Amino acid sequence: MTLPAFDIFRRPRDGYMPPTAGSALRAFAAGLAPKEIFIYRATSAKPLDEEPVDLEAIERILSRPDLDVETNILLMQLFQRLVKNHDSEVALFAAESINTIENRYNQNIEVLKKSSLPRHEGQLARLYYELSRLHGESLSLKNFYLREAFSYLNALQKSEGLEREELALLVHVLLDLNLEDHAEHSLHKFTREEDPFFLMLQAQIHFKRRAFIRVLQVCTELSQFLDELDEAGRLVLATWLEI
Repeated sequence: MTLPAFDIFRRPRDGYMPPTAGSALRAFAAGLAPKEIFIYRATSAKPLDEEPVDLEAIERILSRPDLDVETNILLMQLFQRLVKNHDSEVALFAAESINTIENRYNQNIEVLKKSSLPRHEGQLARLYYELSRLHGESLSLKNFYLREAFSYLNALQKSEGLEREELALLVHVLLDLNLEDHAEHSLHKFTREEDPFFLMLQAQIHFKRRAFIRVLQVCTELSQFLDELDEAGRLVLATWLEI
């Protein structure tokens, strides 16, 4: 049974309907809206890219300095769309937000360049690779950052050699540069038989080449290591082998 206080959401409303939790709280304090609207706005959730875009929610997320790359990619896609908005304030907010994300990466890169931390080249390569993903809609920028990532990994490979995660990053960088042969050559220098880590990278190379029979064959080999795979790896096998 619906509580009477929330009947406001069951009938048309001619009064002011605040679009965000913050504006709803201010409207409640000013006596322009009931507290139920604030409760609704504060506890309701929807995808960030769902129209109409909730700028206040986006701003709250952007204020966190340690966002993961997937969140940054989603935000960049939103801002690149909003920067073309007919509302100049929205467009300005989007442009400033793009600069905020890029500046965070650039600041981290500058700190690492001056660092004496061991294997900091691998961390630099990771940051440049993430920047390439943030700029997926701009081929020139994407390739520039990919080449920067490759240069650091190449230097690290020559000086100290690559660890497993750095090797995986190198393969991903080369695949994004459409250098499948180079990626396979780099992998083969490190490949160890019956290792699911290397098999998964092989599958990714074959997939990029659209050699789907080879992908299926590698996935069949991987199935014997099902217990060693992470969630993403199990999802790959579920897709290809229906297991």
